[in-house]
Amino acid sequence: MDSILIAEDDPVSALFLEQGLSTLARIELAADGLAALALARRTRFALLVLDARLPRLDGIAVLSELRTDPHAASRDSPAIAVSALLDEATRSRLAAAGFDDALLKPLGLEALRTAAARWLGRELTPLLADEPALAALGGRPELLRKMRRLFGKELPRSIEAIHGAIRDDRREDARALLHRLRSSCGFCGTPALEEAVAGLDHALQQGMGIERALARLLTASEALETALCASSPPELPTPR
Repeated sequence: MDSILIAEDDPVSALFLEQGLSTLARIELAADGLAALALARRTRFALLVLDARLPRLDGIAVLSELRTDPHAASRDSPAIAVSALLDEATRSRLAAAGFDDALLKPLGLEALRTAAARWLGRELTPLLADEPALAALGGRPELLRKMRRLFGKELPRSIEAIHGAIRDDRREDARALLHRLRSSCGFCGTPALEEAVAGLDHALQQGMGIERALARLLTASEALETALCASSPPELPTPR
């Protein structure tokens, strides 16, 4: 599985970045620039996400060191800078250091995931898919909003019930709960969570990779809860 290095000294920002990207790859965290540089020198990461202003060694210096070190494992890895200041001068410095992209903090979850997926060469499964959900509901956004509010309230309880069933080795109970959750995902237009649900169901059926699939479900549900808080499904285009 691909790995992403996240270098961020603020615990809240680090948690946001980790949760937002953990459905795409395995995450390694570094709390300062020297730790990030050491990790990237010895490990080949599929993507580097570096805060521009890190303690001990800032993100620009970290990437400059990597890009000029012929022995660094992540010398040529794509890199995204995250910064609270992205004026023209800062963008020029980031580009000169070798950054491939830059995101302004605070940033949205979808913007983060979209940028990361692009540099990972992935097709991103969206957290929310409004158009198919609205089409299935006859173009009624008020109904979709109502269903998603209910879904968001019930989701933590559903995840806890699934987690508990797996913990108690009640696999068939867990699969029944997953099937119910998957139906709700379809009604509410939540394809990334639906994908994680299907993955865990398959792992339970095969009896392999259950912990990894469960971790993916947990991170997908947390990311979705964040997205649901900010969602407002649009109206379908009026037919002409």
